[in-house]
Amino acid sequence: MTDTALLTSADLRDLRVRVANAQARSRKVVADAQRLIADSRRAPSERPEWPRFFALHGSIGGRRVRASWCRGHLVASEELRAMGDVLVAMGEQFTTEDHRHHVAADLTRALPAMLTLLRACERVQDVRFGPAGAPLDVHPLTS
Repeated sequence: MTDTALLTSADLRDLRVRVANAQARSRKVVADAQRLIADSRRAPSERPEWPRFFALHGSIGGRRVRASWCRGHLVASEELRAMGDVLVAMGEQFTTEDHRHHVAADLTRALPAMLTLLRACERVQDVRFGPAGAPLDVHPLTS
């Protein structure tokens, strides 16, 4: 007599459901891992919304300006946004030191918006950025 013969049909159904659920969870874990690996291989500008938060303080024409990005929305001083719009209209590009990755000026995505607004400032006092819910990296700049 085999071990399966000792199981009732209800036990077998329950076992099949549990195995199917475990297999589905396993497939989801594998798919999530593959997505994370693919995201890590993309250029920084193509990765899903990084940074999730930023705040910057600077000046234009001797006047203080600031901007922040949180939950997919940009809030910026009127002058800073206007200067950012000019950079976008001019087709400004940002390039990594190794020249492998290029980011176009843009105010609709977090990383390009941060780079665009940093470039728009005549002087940057500080920049803070990071993932939501994590301690912020603080980068005071001196010049």
